[in-house]
Amino acid sequence: MALLDRYEVASTAAHIQQHGFSRVGLQFPDNLLADSVAVTSALQSACGPGVRFFIMADTTFGSCCVDEVAAAHVNADCVVHYGPACLSPVTNLPAYFVFLRTPLDINTCGEVVADLVAKDERLLVLYDLEYAHAIPELRETVRQEAPENSGLTFAEIIGRELNPCKCDKEPILDNDEHSIGGLKWKGSTPTKILWIGKEGPALINVMLTYNSAATVRYDPASGEQTSMSSQSSTLWRRYYLIERAKDANIVGIVVGTLGVAGYKQAIQNVKQMVKSAGKKSYTLAVGKPNPAKLANFPECDVFVLIACPQTALVDNKEFFAPLLTTFEAQLAFVRGKQWTGSYSLDFRDVQLPADPQDSTTEEEPRFSFISGGYVSSRTAVDNKDEESSGDLVLVGSDSSSIGTLSTVGKSPGTRTAADFFASRSFQGLELEAKSTKVSKDGDLRAVTGRKGRAAVYEDEQ
Repeated sequence: MALLDRYEVASTAAHIQQHGFSRVGLQFPDNLLADSVAVTSALQSACGPGVRFFIMADTTFGSCCVDEVAAAHVNADCVVHYGPACLSPVTNLPAYFVFLRTPLDINTCGEVVADLVAKDERLLVLYDLEYAHAIPELRETVRQEAPENSGLTFAEIIGRELNPCKCDKEPILDNDEHSIGGLKWKGSTPTKILWIGKEGPALINVMLTYNSAATVRYDPASGEQTSMSSQSSTLWRRYYLIERAKDANIVGIVVGTLGVAGYKQAIQNVKQMVKSAGKKSYTLAVGKPNPAKLANFPECDVFVLIACPQTALVDNKEFFAPLLTTFEAQLAFVRGKQWTGSYSLDFRDVQLPADPQDSTTEEEPRFSFISGGYVSSRTAVDNKDEESSGDLVLVGSDSSSIGTLSTVGKSPGTRTAADFFASRSFQGLELEAKSTKVSKDGDLRAVTGRKGRAAVYEDEQ
């Protein structure tokens, strides 16, 4: 009974029957696969033989997003998503979310909230979605102790159901509303944030987006209250990656989602930004990105990841080239764009300027913090005279002279991936035709291969 209540089997079955779904994909993250068979059996008993269920594991991209790719393989009518979720708008299939109910000590947590309200004028309470079921009771408990005009705000979940959204950004918010990680609220920017839950991508998303507000984390499992450190060091590291991206010649656009609404437009926006910056871009679909996969594209100086907010930020320590978010790509490739300190991990927040500047016609050189000199890239990727054009680099700059512009010839990675591979010393194995003739009596003989499997071939005992 505890499992049926935690996975909300009764309400899930009622939702499926109400909408008349006959083929349902059940998406489980890796840590919940042990319960998948029991949950599926319970749903089958509740819905009857008219509904077929398919367990979806090993998600194509992030487990917090609805895996529409796997659902399409079984022709599912809808997806029931279990566990942590980002609630990003879906593209093709309706989705129903079960966040799993984790117990919360209302009295202890209420004391923490009341104490923070007394110290701060504007407190925003955010939480992991697994505690959403206990928030209404927590709100009532705290409001009995805290005054109504204390500035206390509890965020609410956007909803448990998501229908396909064909627009670039789902119009779910009013002008005075905010949204992040599947939560929404009304009011001004908070001065302090209380996060109820564990550390993870959802909390990092909040801390980077609202980096000017102090963040306190309450861990319901241990009952401990922790003041989270500032994200200024993280922002400085990301700023360094932006400066590296400005000096890149070839940009790889990594598709990290095929289900979040607006991802196609985001890819086009990044392509246009890269093109306007006079650089070459390639679109890559490699599933879940990791260092080994992206190392297969050494011609790319930098990568831009198109993914949901909770999977867009990747630690670059093990990658051979930086992996940027769309927000960082906008700062790197849009000429004149300045970083004001704000930050966003949602690619739907990044839009092209109304009149984007084309750096291919820009005469003024740019100072590179990486190379320590002035650089002006005038590479026109669509120019028919591409082979004869070169990069303009300002050399010999010092305190007494700003240097002179000189044309640099084609070098590895300057133009396209083909140029990169053409200049490599090793381009793969090459077999000479004269020495590879196969005949019955020649040096290279054609023989019958072994049959069976590697453990025991047919000619082995």
